Order: sequence, then structure tokens, then C-alpha cells
Amino acid sequence: MPKLKRNDPLRDLLDKLREAETTLERLSREIGSLRDQYELPLILKEVRRLVRGKKVRTVSSSWLQRRFKIGYLNAATILEKLQNKKADPTAISTLQRRYNIGYAAAARLKEELEALKSQQPET
Repeated sequence: MPKLKRNDPLRDLLDKLREAETTLERLSREIGSLRDQYELPLILKEVRRLVRGKKVRTVSSSWLQRRFKIGYLNAATILEKLQNKKADPTAISTLQRRYNIGYAAAARLKEELEALKSQQPET
């Protein structure tokens, strides 16, 4: 790619595109955060209403994903809340959500945490 001069219109356009891409990434993160903060509690409330009204017999992560158009991790979060389970801080799905990492990275992190836990003296 040839080197672009300072006042080259193409360079200005590329700079604007990079700036727009950065802005879109920031907005995407903010939208995800707002969705987690506001939409997931509403979905949870709706699922509880459906279960109490016996309109739904079983709730699975795949059903939640299809019905509410959410990802697996959000569906797993809702299931954990429905079951009133305290989330295991070393569960792979919890690590994925907390650190925004993939399954393989979360699995490695879990192994490392378990190794550290086994090295601690029991009290």
C-alpha cells in the first residue's frame, strides 16, 4: 500500500473509518452492558410468569435462546437465577461471563484455580 500524504483525502477517509470503528466497538460494549442490566431481568420475570402460569413445563437454555433471541451465557445466567443457585465462582460459564473469555480459556482458568485451591493448606 503506498504511503499517503497528510492532506490526502483517502488518508482522511481512513482516519474517519478507524474513528467510526472505535466508536462502534464502544457502543456495542455499552449496549451489551445495558442489555444485561435491563433486558435480562425482564426476561427472567417473563420466564417466571410463564412457569408459574404453567404455560411452560420445562425451561432449557436452548428454549431461552430461541424464545428470547439471547446467547448461551445469558441463558445460563437466567437458568442459574431460576434455580436460585448461588453461582459457582469457578464454574466455566461464570468465568466466561465475568472475564468475557471463551470456553477454552475459561476451562484453563478453572483448572488453574482448582490447582491453587488444592495447594492451600486446609484450616
